[in-house]
Amino acid sequence: MRIHSRAAFIIWKLIIIIAGVIALLAQSNILRGSVSPLMFHYFAPLLCIAIIIDSLIELIYTAQGGHERRLALPGLKHSLMICSVLVVYFSAAILNLSINTYSGFENVPFLIFHYLMPILVVVDWLLFDPKGTAHMWAPFLYPLPAAIYLVVVELAVNVFSTNTAGIFLLSGAGTFPYPLFDITLSGLSSVILLAVLCYILMVAFGFVIAALDNLMKPRKAAVYGTSRRASHAHQS
Repeated sequence: MRIHSRAAFIIWKLIIIIAGVIALLAQSNILRGSVSPLMFHYFAPLLCIAIIIDSLIELIYTAQGGHERRLALPGLKHSLMICSVLVVYFSAAILNLSINTYSGFENVPFLIFHYLMPILVVVDWLLFDPKGTAHMWAPFLYPLPAAIYLVVVELAVNVFSTNTAGIFLLSGAGTFPYPLFDITLSGLSSVILLAVLCYILMVAFGFVIAALDNLMKPRKAAVYGTSRRASHAHQS
């Protein structure tokens, strides 16, 4: 199932990077002559930046002769994929944000952040990443980026009195980027319950990914058989 073409791998990584950069430029308003940093209050644009960085690392790693048997940072790649699935789930199922939430040009970065980038990352893993790199204990760490984001937002608002509201439709949620994070609105127990449920969901999906990753890795027997056939062909 894995595509071993170096050219196809590079092209796919460039598609991911270009799509992410277009979304960041569009959402930052820099194309309109001004720069708004408010989008960095939200998880999806920050995740997009992390995906771009990971893709650049993989390109550099591949240029140096790596990636054929392992990823440069397999744990990071799997974590970004799990977080991407969380973004899609939150956008569609919890926040009820459809693909037509925005209109016109504003809908472009929204669709890239919340739907296109997650799809590109999952397809990237399926088609181009070497399998068998996931450790079975790693899923417990996959939710770490989302957990760090939640902790930083809560500390920024509740300890340092920072306004983390952004520019999307959810900006009306007080000083929080998402209404579900607002302790005064939802209650501390509700926020904690949401965090725990999301962690369990991400860990569970992480175990599915880790299991699939190990199931799809090349088998030693098959590799050995291929090597023996190649050896006999060379001798004859």
